[in-house]
Amino acid sequence: MVGYLHGRQYLPYNRLKELLKDCYGINLSEGSIDNIIRRFAQKAAPIYRKLKKAVADSAVIGCDETGAKVDGNKHWVWTYQTEKLTVLAMSESRGLKATTAHFQDGFGDAILCHDAWRTYFHYSENRHQLCCAHMLRELNYLVERYQSTWAEKLRALFRKAISLKKKLTGLPSKTAKENIAAIEEQLDKLLGITVNPTHKEAVTFQKRLLKYRDSILTFLHYPKVPPDNNGSERAVRNIKVLTRRYLIDINSCCIFNIRMVKIFGYPIRVFH
Repeated sequence: MVGYLHGRQYLPYNRLKELLKDCYGINLSEGSIDNIIRRFAQKAAPIYRKLKKAVADSAVIGCDETGAKVDGNKHWVWTYQTEKLTVLAMSESRGLKATTAHFQDGFGDAILCHDAWRTYFHYSENRHQLCCAHMLRELNYLVERYQSTWAEKLRALFRKAISLKKKLTGLPSKTAKENIAAIEEQLDKLLGITVNPTHKEAVTFQKRLLKYRDSILTFLHYPKVPPDNNGSERAVRNIKVLTRRYLIDINSCCIFNIRMVKIFGYPIRVFH
């Protein structure tokens, strides 16, 4: 239970100590709680390795990363998730060094869903899906910032594509292919339009879409590929909850440090 309350419910050591005493009459020092968490992490390690293997063998993997302070230094918590599994991993790097350390044999034939962070594109042997939710947020900004007709049309097309995704399973194969082809054609036309050069952020956005053109509508061609990476974002959100609770609770002996980062990860991964 100590491992669960700390790793899944994000209770810092001093609050966990208080809960055990007030609710169960159990007196444990923070040092004892630390030892319990450490033993729990060691027991969970084989399960963690199995989870990593299962994720690596999956057909679709969502990826994301978020910053976290470790002894005052910037680190990165990475998430790799599927429909049913989530694996978290810590690294000082936000680059290829991190992903290769986490998955030394790569991601097999998986389709990687992400927010276009350049590290993921090092896996050129894999197909990719850019997060449409991210792109729609950027388009919302461009429409508001520049009153851009181009951005407005592209936003409408993305929404149309996402709507089509929801209907594809109920459409005849020929009709589905025709609808997908029509959206692909409309996307190419929009990406071929010369964007107002004074709209610098829109120009940069268009250049990025042209660079990763083949990774924009992957979700229409593969049933199991989602149009967004929201699942991964939800997974790393747990880390934000954890860090906020530790940083707010200044009396806890479990303020982020390297030793605790290595310990708390396993319970989170097991109970997620």
